Amino acid sequence: MNRLILGPMESAYEEIKAAAIRHQGGKARIAVAWAKDDGVNWLLDAINGHITDLNFVIGINERGTTVEALLRILQHNASLRIFYKHPYQTFHPKIYCFESGSGVSYSTTVIIGSSNVTIGGLITNYESSIVLQIDQGPLSQDDNNFIASVNISWSIRLQLFSKCSFNPMSVI
Repeated sequence: MNRLILGPMESAYEEIKAAAIRHQGGKARIAVAWAKDDGVNWLLDAINGHITDLNFVIGINERGTTVEALLRILQHNASLRIFYKHPYQTFHPKIYCFESGSGVSYSTTVIIGSSNVTIGGLITNYESSIVLQIDQGPLSQDDNNFIASVNISWSIRLQLFSKCSFNPMSVI
């Protein structure tokens, strides 16, 4: 079921929690402009060990991301890529993509909206997101094209970061 959610009454936190349960044992790819420690705590609570392959791309422009948030992500054996090009161009997506898992043969849930990994973005702010669910079964050409575009876009972005590295000890 595809739908629009409007926070704080319908929070991104609750949608992420439902997606993590739905995709138990699967993969999550999260690309956001900013992450703060309190938001990472809430996000990890929502995921609650349900996702086994957790991948992040997080921007660091405008001091919107904290070192504590990045360290907390790394403590959970997640893949973490940092995006920073220069101060005049901000990495600004808010995409949460969950795939497959032991409970389903194939399904995808994508949450795209305005929610960063902050307590405001996930719970308290007036944020909006569209939640797209694609389930097992005969997929339409549009569904196949959408899934392919998500996978291709993610792969291209990771190639951009292939020369980037983040050593948390260098920032302490």
